[in-house]
Amino acid sequence: MTPAESRRRYKCAVRAWYEAYKANSKCRDCGCTDSDKLQFHHRNGANKGINVARMVAESHSVATILREMRKCTILCEDCHAKRHGLSDACELRTPRKEEASSDG
Repeated sequence: MTPAESRRRYKCAVRAWYEAYKANSKCRDCGCTDSDKLQFHHRNGANKGINVARMVAESHSVATILREMRKCTILCEDCHAKRHGLSDACELRTPRKEEASSDG
């Protein structure tokens, strides 16, 4: 197996683990069980290391992802938006000006 194949398999395994984790979870506020809508809300923004979904996309180790998840509450996208004082989940997905300028 080539290193690229090994990396691809690992990435798929991390993604499968993450999807299974979310499939067995629910929104803490409303009880939503739609895993496609579940997100990880950092209870204390000052302790936030990195976005959990980004960690999965970047194939961090499961142990590292779990450490970050322990800082979070699972919420559906609508309840997550409400926690941030936004009107809906669309606003939550729109990068703030300071985030957009730091990406470039």
